[in-house]
Formats: sequence, C-alpha cells, structure tokens
Amino acid sequence: MNVENVYKKVLLVNKFEDKVIQYVKEGKITIPVYLSKGQEAVAAVISELCVGWDIFAQHRSHDLYLCFGGDPKKLMDELMGLPTGTSGGRAGSNCIHDLDINMWGHHGLIGENVPIATGYAFGSGKPTLCVFGDGAAEEDYIGPSFGFAKTHELSILYVCLDNNLSVLTPKEQRRTWDLVDMAEGYGLWADHSYDLDFYTLCKSVNDIINCENLPALLNVEVCRKHWHVGTGIDDEPEWDTFESFKDLDLDFNRIENEVNELLQGV
Repeated sequence: MNVENVYKKVLLVNKFEDKVIQYVKEGKITIPVYLSKGQEAVAAVISELCVGWDIFAQHRSHDLYLCFGGDPKKLMDELMGLPTGTSGGRAGSNCIHDLDINMWGHHGLIGENVPIATGYAFGSGKPTLCVFGDGAAEEDYIGPSFGFAKTHELSILYVCLDNNLSVLTPKEQRRTWDLVDMAEGYGLWADHSYDLDFYTLCKSVNDIINCENLPALLNVEVCRKHWHVGTGIDDEPEWDTFESFKDLDLDFNRIENEVNELLQGV
C-alpha cells in the first residue's frame, strides 16, 4: 500500500469537492450534487488494491471516479452540463460513467447497482467492485444478490458506505438487523471497518483481496461532511479523515502542489 498515493487521492477529492461547492455558490453548477467530502479515504484505499477492477458505484461517486484515475476536468464538465463531460453533460452528479476506467454509470434507482454488478461479475468473470450505502442495503434484492454471488463464487467485493443515515433517518429507526450478520448468513466473508484510521481500513481491504476471500462484504463506517444532496452542513462531522495522515512522514507541500496541478483548468 502506497500511503503517499492514498493521501494524494484523499486530497484530490477534497479539493475537487471544494471547487464544486464554489461553483454551486457562483451559479456555474445548477444541478443537484452528491458530495463525497469526508469519506474520501475509502475510495482512495480501495483504488490502490483493486486496480483494473470493474466499478459499479452508487449515486455518490465523485470520490471513486477520481481515485480510480478519472479525469477531473471531464467530471466537472459533466456537473456543468457540458458536452465534454463524462456522459456528455446529460447524466450529472449521480450517474458517472466512464469505461476508460471501467466505471459503469449508476442507473438511478437506489441499490439496484448491486444485482446489476452481481450479474456483471457472473457474466464477465471479471473482478468487480460494487459500492452502495446503508439505506440501499435495505432494498429487498440485496440479500438475494449476496446469495447468488456465493452460490457461484463470484469475484465481487461489496462495499457499504455506512454513515448511519438514509437521507436523515438513522439506522436505529429503520432496522433491527446488522448488514454484516446478514451477509455472513448468505455465506459471504464479511467485516466491519471505519475510515477514521486508514491503516485499519487498509488491513480490512487487504485481508479480502490478498486472501482471495471473495465474494465478500465490507461495511465501512464513514463520516460525510455535507448533506445527502447539496452543499450544506447540518453539524460539524464527528471525525476528520485527515487526522489519520497528519503525523505521517510525507512531503505534504509537494503533494498539495501536485494535486493543484491536476486540478488546473477544472
């Protein structure tokens, strides 16, 4: 695991989202935006370990796109509705599609990327990453997808980004069961992790990939900074991913300059 690459990707997403917020305020972006700021470390770590995999993302996927090597200019152009965007300016923030990085666009309904990704992994035989949220985990087709993946021993990693909210409703008001328990009931290798300590996150993903424990589910507790949709903030986040990097022996100034270069013209 290249720690510098992970930090660089976290910083890239963070700075990109700051530009999105700026352009929303200036009226350059007028569509609903689904920001990833605060949960960037998950995409950064996974992109280092799942190189070349096919990606089926949820509606919130600026982080995945950028961390897997997507072009920041193409993504910003998409948010601005320009024909030079990832989908010609027609899909917006919640359907990022770019086969240059093996990323398949979210089709719009919550959680249905899970059975679609499962079918793709079955039909293609390729390693597949499927990312969804804790609200989507409650859709009825999630469990059967897990069962199908286990029956056919598919090379698929399901990642649930769990911020404990379905828009504004916490899990304790929505369910009495645990997603990891459910996945294990279907026979998957499953585990909890969290993004505050990125070393723990690295170990969780590494244990799955290197030990070939697929199909698998990783439920990652995240702390997103902004609203479900839009640029507002209700409360200050409980934790900040950057805290886990601050004591590392990295050339922070050089890395920031490199990120700024990547964002030139965006």
